[in-house]
Amino acid sequence: MLLHDLLEQCFEFIAMDGAIGCQPTVLQKHLSSINPSFDKTTFVYVWRSLCLQPAIEVILTSKLFTASAGQVAAAKGKKRKHDDQVDSHDLIRILCEDDGAQKKGEEVSIKDYEALSAKWGDKLRIRCTEDEIYFRLTGQHERLSSLTADNFQVLQLIAMSRENGIALIDLDPSSGLEKVENIHARVDVLTDLGLCVRLSQTIRNSIGSILVHYKFLHLNSAYLSLCRLNPELQDTLPPDISLSHMTRDEDGDDFVNETDEEEDQSANKLRLGFAPLTETEISSGHIIRERLLKTLDHPELKNHLLRQRGLLYALGWVGTVSTKQRRAVERIIRALVDSGVVERVAAGDKKILCIRLTKYRTELDNDALEISDNPKREVQKEWDCLQGSC
Repeated sequence: MLLHDLLEQCFEFIAMDGAIGCQPTVLQKHLSSINPSFDKTTFVYVWRSLCLQPAIEVILTSKLFTASAGQVAAAKGKKRKHDDQVDSHDLIRILCEDDGAQKKGEEVSIKDYEALSAKWGDKLRIRCTEDEIYFRLTGQHERLSSLTADNFQVLQLIAMSRENGIALIDLDPSSGLEKVENIHARVDVLTDLGLCVRLSQTIRNSIGSILVHYKFLHLNSAYLSLCRLNPELQDTLPPDISLSHMTRDEDGDDFVNETDEEEDQSANKLRLGFAPLTETEISSGHIIRERLLKTLDHPELKNHLLRQRGLLYALGWVGTVSTKQRRAVERIIRALVDSGVVERVAAGDKKILCIRLTKYRTELDNDALEISDNPKREVQKEWDCLQGSC
């Protein structure tokens, strides 16, 4: 990945944490999930590059701010305007060229991540400037008249919760606003602007509303379920995901094997060195897609065919494969088939279901392989074999 693209990933990730910024360790973990070879030395270099960017600020925060489990907590009993929250020296201190040590000679340059981290620990954060945060959260540089400072504060809290969303009832203590009516009014403004979506969900044994920022809708399981019931919402999802949701079987559900998948890790002989997959990575899709294409294009892949059975293990999954995870992979494969990048192949006498890149198809393959005109029929045939009927 080029440095420019890597910095863009950092900007997008950091901006979602709003005015209180992102912990460096969290940013490093995020970059490692994108590229498993990303180590601490690389992060030190990226940190130095980020510090040179005019849209980045290195800050120190008090311990009044915490963020965990999709909830954002702030100091209680203290009302603050948006500008005060961003610039107040008692809560957030912006560092310039160094950390402004009291004694001369004890200053630490903000570009020296290791020394800065050792000195300040969890108080050290990195954030985007206010203008950059506004652009990343709204998608435009021009200020919206209806998006007041208070409304923008609420938007930041929603974005910080990412794909998990934040419960509407948790916004009152989190934002420091006194009246619930104000929260509803501000949320209505944000939903009308298309900056977030309100979803119904069981919260604390009762039905409540959660709010999800528009950039994380494709990662939220509740919203994806809503899209399956309402095809008109497909346009709100990324192209590779929206195609998958449009393809369903006669019963209206994804055509996948509902039985337990037997572990088959034969594809791991390629030794691709993939890091273990997480639930979030499977749901997001782009990492699965990237790993799948890399595996299919591996020079040691026999006949350029990859058996679909046990595919998740080859891509880095550890543990039992659930129906939800199989469906996520199947949707990605369908999208690749629809786009003409991948094709399903019934290989050998037993017609084993495999996939391959279409660029490896040749005229000679017609004698040895059967190209599946009806992928669902071949999938069902393979599943019957898995269940011992063939």
